[in-house]
Amino acid sequence: MLTLLRKGQRNKNAIDNAYVPTVTSALATSSIVSNKWRITFNVPVMVKALPTDFTVNGAAPTAFTQDSPTQVTLTYSVNVAAGQAWIVPNGSNNIRTQSGGHVAAATGTF
Repeated sequence: MLTLLRKGQRNKNAIDNAYVPTVTSALATSSIVSNKWRITFNVPVMVKALPTDFTVNGAAPTAFTQDSPTQVTLTYSVNVAAGQAWIVPNGSNNIRTQSGGHVAAATGTF
């Protein structure tokens, strides 16, 4: 049953925008450490699962370690070396910020 709100009355079931957290995207900075891909973010992130969509020359990672709240190291079955292309996908659900944001998409070479 629908009821009309009277003038000056608010919907008690609606979410108040004052309590919705600001969602931020994480920006990634890439580097090579011991034939592994180290990603440093500008905000703290949480790794929920192995980010298989973060690729180096088309290869997916085989393992990860979260070294700090802003740093993740990915291990690949191939050696990660200078001149290889890397891809950070748009909207990956495997690595998220603490406010629920995603990692910003990026591509490049080491």
